[in-house]
Formats: sequence, structure tokens, C-alpha cells
Amino acid sequence: MTPNEIYALPSTDQRDWRSLGREGVERVFGVSGFSYNAFDGRYPVEDAKIVVSDKLYYYEDHDRGTSIKSVSIDGKPFAILMSAGEDGDAGEDCMVTDEELFKVAQRHVLDHLVEHILGKEHGHDVRDPAKYDFPGYVNAMFVRVGDEVRFVDPRHCRRTDGRLIFDDVAMNRKFDELLRPQIDVVRTQGLADEARRLNAIEVLRAAVPSDLKVVEIDRRNDRGDWIALAYTDGVDTMTLVASKREFSTFYWLDISPMQVGPSSVLTAIESHVAGLPIDAAGPAAADIAQMFGCTPLEAVQALDNWGGDMSSDLCSEILNVIGAPSPVDAQEGPLDRWKVHAYVAEHPEAVVYCRGGYPSVKQAKEIMAGVNERRTRDAQRAAAKKV
Repeated sequence: MTPNEIYALPSTDQRDWRSLGREGVERVFGVSGFSYNAFDGRYPVEDAKIVVSDKLYYYEDHDRGTSIKSVSIDGKPFAILMSAGEDGDAGEDCMVTDEELFKVAQRHVLDHLVEHILGKEHGHDVRDPAKYDFPGYVNAMFVRVGDEVRFVDPRHCRRTDGRLIFDDVAMNRKFDELLRPQIDVVRTQGLADEARRLNAIEVLRAAVPSDLKVVEIDRRNDRGDWIALAYTDGVDTMTLVASKREFSTFYWLDISPMQVGPSSVLTAIESHVAGLPIDAAGPAAADIAQMFGCTPLEAVQALDNWGGDMSSDLCSEILNVIGAPSPVDAQEGPLDRWKVHAYVAEHPEAVVYCRGGYPSVKQAKEIMAGVNERRTRDAQRAAAKKV
């Protein structure tokens, strides 16, 4: 049969050309770069400028067969599509019979899809490329180290100005130098050996910029966590802590700085490690007393209690010492964390004493909104029962 004879055959079905899907459009019209969702939607054949018509089909089995289709624009056919096997796996081809009409159809496809994808109003932010300060994206931020630009964990940067305060590249280099040669032993025995543990401290020290004040702690708490170092970047105090599991056996020192309080807290850590009493007139106690409205002696007590652990939450310890109320009863879980949520929601500035910045002010307010909503529902149910 000639192509014209095929064109003259009755059509068993007709569809808008977008029914071909992305691969079909690419294959027939030689255009690409469009997403799958460009072909989502309902496209009535009555409105179609380009129409695909089913002409003949040979049924082989429930998955396999051979089909012949024609393609026309404005009712004028210009190509025949052939497909064999299951989804064309045995062969697919296109025969063009009118090149001029083909080019017109191709132009229509391009114009339509470009308009469909790009021609609508977009919801993107519009920024000045020379002036907009792009900090990073989601869980990473840009930082410059010498002439090098890196994409790093935000926890590795000072929160006020984005300066790098934990250099994991330098840490990894020192790891390769001091611990990598013993990796088989480290994997099975961890840091129990003093020499390996001291090497691990040097590895962690390498991550801290040399101009920041560091206090070496090297002790384990009651849970078995290893508190290695504490340091301040001039804004916050951070601790470097390895969990009990990682202390015992590990493949890598997966440790990041954990914010525990403002920079003044390091003075209390320094006294605690040296076995000296924390000064009630010192900056750490004074800052806590001002922030939480407690006495300096209560602040010292909280710092002393927390100093035996240092991998727990200082905010929680302070609230326990001053007797802050919990917004829920003991049946709903540990009260310490609830106290922190309630206090931070009402006193956002106290978030600097939350370990690792959790809960953030936003998180605390959202959680307390849920608590208050539940209280309201419970009160309404109780009132309804009385009625």
C-alpha cells in the first residue's frame, strides 16, 4: 500500500499529538528537553492542530503487536508511525511523506511546548546577580577558605557571620595522618587506648581554627559518651562529643560541633575541668542569672550539675535548678524537654542555651501551640460532660 492509501483508511481512534508522550514526541519530531509533566492533562482531539490516527493493528498476544498510525496537521497527513513488539521494543520508525508539512508541525510542537513550560508567569525569586548575597541552600552554605570556596554544614560556621569554625577537611587530613594507619585496630577497639585517644584529640583540634580558644576535656560521662574538647568562636561555646558506640568502635570520627551556650560558658567548663569552683561573679553565671532571672548561685549549681555530663542540654539543667514548671504532666513524657519548649517559646533569647539549637524558637512555639490546642479541647470535653 502506498502512504496515501494508508492515509485514506478509516481511523479506529484519533488523539492529540501529546498522547505520544515525551519519548514519542522526541522520536517523531526530533526535539527534546521537555519534562514528562509537559504532557500531563486532557487534550481533546477536537482542539488538536496535530492529530495521531490509528490505522492498522496486528495483534500478536496481550502485550505484543504491530501498529500503523498516521500523523496530520490541520487535517493534512505528513507522516506514518510504525511500532512493533511490546511498547515498540521490536522496532519503531517514522516515515515522513511531506517534509514541508513536517517542518510546520515541528515548529508548532516547539512553539507549543516552550509556551507551555516557559511562557507562563513563574514563581521563582528574582535576584540581582551582582548584589544578592546567596548564603547556600537547605542544609549547606557557602564558605571561603583562602582561595577555595566550599559547600559546608551550617553547624560548621559561626552563626553571626558565616565564618568557618570547624574545618572537616583539615580534620580528615589529620585523621589520615594519625589514625588511618591504625584503622583495623580502631574499627574494633575504638579509642580505649590512651595513645589512640590522644591522637583523636589532635585530629579534632585540627578542625578548630588556631585562633579560637580550646579547652581539652578528654573524659567520659556516666552514659559512656566521650567529651573530647570544648571551644568558643567568640559567640557560642561548642563541645565535640563522641557517643559511647563511636568511642568503642568506629570507621571515622563523625563528630560535629554542638552548640551548648554563649561564649561565656567556656569559662565555666575551664574551671570545671581544672577542678576549680565556678565563680558566681564570673561571666558564665552572670549571663545565666540575667537570662533566666535566677541568682548567680543557682546558675553555678546548674553549671556544676551540667559539667558532669556536657553532652546534655544546659537549658534543661538551668530550668530544673530554678524549678521551672512543666506545661504537661509526667504521663506525657520526660518533663525536662517540655520545660525547655515552654520556656523558649516565652523567652526566645534562651535558645542559645539549647544544645545544638534545638528546639529553635519556631519549633518551641509550634510545639506549645499544639499543647495549648490540646488543653482547649480537653477543657471543652470536660465542660460538655458536665452539661
